[in-house]
Amino acid sequence: MKNKATIILCILFMIMNLAGCTIEKEAGWTIEKEYVPEEKEVQIVEVNEETGEAETKQILDVKGESFKLVCEYDTGRYDISKWRVTDSKSFGMYVHTKYLPEGYEVYIDHVHADISLKATTPQVDGIIQDSMDDTSHAVDQNGFYINDSIYYYNIFAIEGYTEQFYELWGQACGNYGYISASYKKLSENNLIEVGTYAEKIQIVYDLSIKAPEETRYHTVSVLSEILIPINTDTSVNIETYDFLSGEKVE
Repeated sequence: MKNKATIILCILFMIMNLAGCTIEKEAGWTIEKEYVPEEKEVQIVEVNEETGEAETKQILDVKGESFKLVCEYDTGRYDISKWRVTDSKSFGMYVHTKYLPEGYEVYIDHVHADISLKATTPQVDGIIQDSMDDTSHAVDQNGFYINDSIYYYNIFAIEGYTEQFYELWGQACGNYGYISASYKKLSENNLIEVGTYAEKIQIVYDLSIKAPEETRYHTVSVLSEILIPINTDTSVNIETYDFLSGEKVE
């Protein structure tokens, strides 16, 4: 019977590992702790070897169309190797078409961008840090006009701390879940301690398109995703301040 019980425990342990769970002891209890595998399929931001600057190019399909949408991204003068969640930084986006047929008209009607945490802890993974929306207010056209040579360029100014970010972090680190109360302070080191390894930028481009034979525009949305690894060196002394009180967090 003892051998049978041991075999059953081993099988249960294997099942929980396959399901993304581990067994830990906390406050005298044996608990099941979930984790999220690191995302591997999203393109990671690249660094130009000649200039040393971060820049990434994507050529994306436009559903139902023969042309492509080219998206080139950069982080300006920001050192990508020192990317920190809680730091203010910028993300530039340069967008135009490729192989656009003659007679077609394409406008970017609206742009929505989110930057969120990627972490191995379920409660933290996916927390949105900041968002951006951009819409043309011109009355004489249907949006931002683009083609193979005319481009749209915008900068997503990312705030290190936003009220939404702080609230979501507080909800994730409240009195439920598997995160210790010691992680309640929103600091770079605490983000790393709960398994944060990157930030994910998702951008949706709403395109208004009109072919030569059409009398009205139709809309097609295109999704672009980029993964930016964060600097996980916790030995760096970073001064952190409480979002609400403004007091320094020791």
